[in-house]
Amino acid sequence: ISFSTFSMLPSLNEIKSWNFSKIQTWVYAQDSLHDKKVVNCTRFSSWYSKFKYHRSFSRYLNDLTNAPLRKAFTSLRFQTFPSAMLQGRFNRIPQDRRLCPCGSNQIEDLIHYTLYCPLYVSFRSRLHSVLPTTLESDEDRIKFLLADVFPHVTLSVATFTFLSIIIRKRFVAD
Repeated sequence: ISFSTFSMLPSLNEIKSWNFSKIQTWVYAQDSLHDKKVVNCTRFSSWYSKFKYHRSFSRYLNDLTNAPLRKAFTSLRFQTFPSAMLQGRFNRIPQDRRLCPCGSNQIEDLIHYTLYCPLYVSFRSRLHSVLPTTLESDEDRIKFLLADVFPHVTLSVATFTFLSIIIRKRFVAD
């Protein structure tokens, strides 16, 4: 607990007068405030705050019963999938030099990796088939894919990510 947290704590006498439900509500509210700070931290993930609006247990943790698919979806959601962006973050490579190994001379960011990289074109069609045609921007497409609202979309994204990680690993190793 940081020093600033102590100033927000109610007095001991006040807490003693609370029932269990009120204590639980207060703790939940404090946790939610903390979560908002974490989610809005760009070092955490520049995309996470765009599709995770409220504190709740993510559905995919139960819906994706296959552990490798669950891990793949999580890695895409938190931007920890193998990529030049991730390597560059840890090796302090400027963002404009984190190029995709596909040879397209594009930065290997979440949009390129998920929507455009030619390395994954052979199995991206299933991913595109779940996208509503009403989504006009790449940012909206990514938000939709990572929102974990529709189980069939989450499964498609998890499968795409799982396969793309394998393909990328083989491509980079050659």
